[in-house]
Amino acid sequence: MLALVRTRDAERASDYPGLNDLQELLCRANIQENCRLWFLNGSQLAGYAFNDHYPDFSGISFEYAPQYAEIGGELVEWCLENFRLHHKEQATQIQLSVAPENLGRIELLQAHGFKLEDWSLITMTSLVSDLIPPLELPDGFCIRSFRGEEEMDAWVALHQAAFGTQVLTAEYRRTWMQVPGYTPALDLVAVAPDGTLAAYGFYSVQPEESKQNDMRVGMADSVGTHPAYRRMGLARALLLAGLPILKELGIKAASLTTASYNTAMQQAASSAGFIQTGQILYFAKALHAKEDER
Repeated sequence: MLALVRTRDAERASDYPGLNDLQELLCRANIQENCRLWFLNGSQLAGYAFNDHYPDFSGISFEYAPQYAEIGGELVEWCLENFRLHHKEQATQIQLSVAPENLGRIELLQAHGFKLEDWSLITMTSLVSDLIPPLELPDGFCIRSFRGEEEMDAWVALHQAAFGTQVLTAEYRRTWMQVPGYTPALDLVAVAPDGTLAAYGFYSVQPEESKQNDMRVGMADSVGTHPAYRRMGLARALLLAGLPILKELGIKAASLTTASYNTAMQQAASSAGFIQTGQILYFAKALHAKEDER
């Protein structure tokens, strides 16, 4: 599956999941259970598809070798059918992200009833240099590395409060720590004076993607602040705290993605020296199992 992702054309370099993402996803049991492989010409892997199921939506991913583009529709249809099996009664939606340059995939999705969402993901990047803005924290707060299992439950509760969702579980969080490029020093938390986890910032180093892009890049994969500690500059501080560590590792740039409607995160990143460098589109299809059986 990783070899298949490596065959992507240049315009698909930013498509999700990348090599690091895929290794993380495949650590999860629910992905393994909802993944199908297509083989042609004996043992050659021609394509794969999987669903990432949640209570009210399902993310999908699919990939096929360039010479087997004709199976693209079959992969999408399998994802839709697998989706119906897991959401038999309720109306909900299936979704995925696509780079604007990936016109072939956009046409394929539109042919299967997917619609462009009215929001997108914004990519922001900062060059890692000696001119890192000063780190400022409220009195009594500190930033340190996440302590793993010792505070796993507290971290998961922080994330769920920050994003108002129960999607990320302890099992899901552990997969972040099982992939190449995981660096404990870049798995950061901001701690309040009473010891409460107030915010977190998680950077990953993606060796293979960096090699393909000819620039070593650190990804700020997720940054979140508990509602009780917002507007204190913690997100900015966490982004900045990771930059010197990236520099020590020889990383040339830091990058992140955030929703176009998340202006607070965009402002925090901008104040930390990040600038907008790209956009990723979102497509979705609303389905109701009974209505869609035709």
